Amino acid sequence: MDAVNTAIPVWQARQRSISPAGAIEGLMVEKQRERRSVRYIQDIRHRLSIFAKAFEGRTMAEISAIEVRDWLRKLPVTHISQNNMRRLLSVLFSFAVANEWCAENVVLKIKPAITTLEKIGILTPKEAAQLLLSADKEFTAHIAIGLFCGLRRSELERLTPKSIRDSGLVEVDVRKTRGNARRFVKIRPNLKAWLDSFPVQSLTTKQFRTLLDNSIEAAGLKWPKNALRHSFCSYALAHEKNLNELVLEMGHTNPHTLFAHYRELVTPADAETYWSITPKTAPEIAQPQPTAS
Repeated sequence: MDAVNTAIPVWQARQRSISPAGAIEGLMVEKQRERRSVRYIQDIRHRLSIFAKAFEGRTMAEISAIEVRDWLRKLPVTHISQNNMRRLLSVLFSFAVANEWCAENVVLKIKPAITTLEKIGILTPKEAAQLLLSADKEFTAHIAIGLFCGLRRSELERLTPKSIRDSGLVEVDVRKTRGNARRFVKIRPNLKAWLDSFPVQSLTTKQFRTLLDNSIEAAGLKWPKNALRHSFCSYALAHEKNLNELVLEMGHTNPHTLFAHYRELVTPADAETYWSITPKTAPEIAQPQPTAS
C-alpha cells in the first residue's frame, strides 16, 4: 500500500503533465500577471527555451533529477552560469508542481556547482581608447558611460537622453535595475567631453548588443567579462581613492563586494592616463607604443 500511495501522485501528475515549452508559456503568463518587466520576461523565456529544446518530446513529469543534473553539467558555460540556469529551472519546476504538472521539484535534488572567483578583467587605457574610437557614433556615449560611470550592461541598454541630468549626473532609475540600486553617478570631466561630442541615443536591447559586438570586433579586443564596469571601478579607486563614494556609485551596499568582484590592481600612472581619455587625447593613447631599438 505504501508503494501504491507513493506511485499514485506520480501517475496522476504524468496524466496531467505538459511539455517544458508549455510550462514555460504558463510561467510567462504568470510573470506578466505579476507585472514583471518585459525585458525580465524575455530573458527568462530565452534562457529556459534552451532547456525546452533539449527535452522536446518529454513532459515535465517524465524528467528526472539525474537528467537535469547531467544536462546542466554539459552546458558550455561557467559554473556561475550553470547555477543561474539551475535557479531558473527550479522556478519552472515549482510552477509546474503548483499546477500539478509534476509531482515534485526535481531541481531541489541537484546541488549547485562549486564556483571559484574568476580573475577580474579590465581594459588597459590603450584598449579603452581603441574601443571608444572604434564604436559607431550612435553608440560612443554608451561606451563612454560604461567606462567612466561603471553602469551595468542592463543599465546601459536602457539609457536615454533623459538619463543625463543638467546637474552633471547620470541617473540610474530603480525601474531600470535591481533591488534598491537607484542612484546617481557623477559625470567626470573626461566623460563630459565625450557626451558633448556624442549625445546619448535611445537604443533597443538588440541594437545595443549588436553595436557592442561590432565595437569590440572593430577594436580587435579580447573581451573580459564585465570589462566596462570592472575598468571603471579599478581606475576610479586607484585615481580618486574615495572608497565610500565609489561603493555608492557602483550601487553596492558594502565595500566587500567591490573588492571581491570588481576591483583589479592598477598603477596610479595608468589610472591617470585612463581618466585623461577624451575625444582629443584618445587617438594618441590608442596608438601602439614604439618599441626600444
